[in-house]
Amino acid sequence: MLSVIRYHLFPMQPYIKLMIWAYINKNKANILIYLRSTFIFVQICLALLTFYDFSKTVSIQIIMQNYFLS
Repeated sequence: MLSVIRYHLFPMQPYIKLMIWAYINKNKANILIYLRSTFIFVQICLALLTFYDFSKTVSIQIIMQNYFLS
């Protein structure tokens, strides 16, 4: 269980740093970078919450992509 969380959290670290940087420099930062990092963060959180229920995760990701990209 812990190894699963660690596996998901490891690739998330640069995005967390990017989100913090974008939040600090919100007026200077490119809003697309901020949204993209938030989007990836949300996707990884959803992947953690669904616990390898891939069909549910994929459907949620498609909904999220449509929401963020529209």
